[in-house]
Amino acid sequence: MQARFLLIFSLLLSANLWANSAVFVINDDSKIRSSKSEQSSKNILKIVNQNQQLQRLTMHYSGWSLVAVDDINGWILSSNVTSQAPIIKPKPVLNLDTNNEKYKIKITALSAELLNAENNITLLEQSNTKLIADISTLNASINTLTQDNLALNQAASAFKSATTSISETVNTETLNPVNNEIKEDFLMNILIANWIYFSVAIAATFLLISFLIVNRNRRRHFDLNSLRR
Repeated sequence: MQARFLLIFSLLLSANLWANSAVFVINDDSKIRSSKSEQSSKNILKIVNQNQQLQRLTMHYSGWSLVAVDDINGWILSSNVTSQAPIIKPKPVLNLDTNNEKYKIKITALSAELLNAENNITLLEQSNTKLIADISTLNASINTLTQDNLALNQAASAFKSATTSISETVNTETLNPVNNEIKEDFLMNILIANWIYFSVAIAATFLLISFLIVNRNRRRHFDLNSLRR
């Protein structure tokens, strides 16, 4: 009887020691639930990851521990927590000895490259500014040429319309006397150039007509004498 009492007392003492102690999550995606059951996902209150610190309030013989975190009290499997704090390995610190001659050479080379890059950027900015100015000048020239071309097209259209109007308003009756005058001048020039031939032709015609008239008169006279006889 006394031995059984001592066993129960030791168990209660160990439970009290485990209660209200800090524990740490062993596995990622460990679930804190509102009840001691894994049958449903509706009782999940929070999901914690490895090394997350929890406050264990009590332990249950069923293998669950009541824990508290961020003002949330819930049950988590006791196998997913441990009282041993995790060992966090410090991140390695890269120790560069800037006094080393090798690093000094690299730093100098990088500084020179940086300065060269800055100079190139400045030159590119200046070239960009010049290109923008050239583009503006070209746009102004294009606009001027476009306006001149439009003015020339309008002038050509006006000239074509005026020529068409003049051609349509010319009266053919007015042109006929001019053509007649041209023909008369042409004939007169021909007559002047060939007056000798025309004179001879006229004289021959006159002589022929005179001969015919004289011959006719002689024949008539001969006929009258014959009648008298």
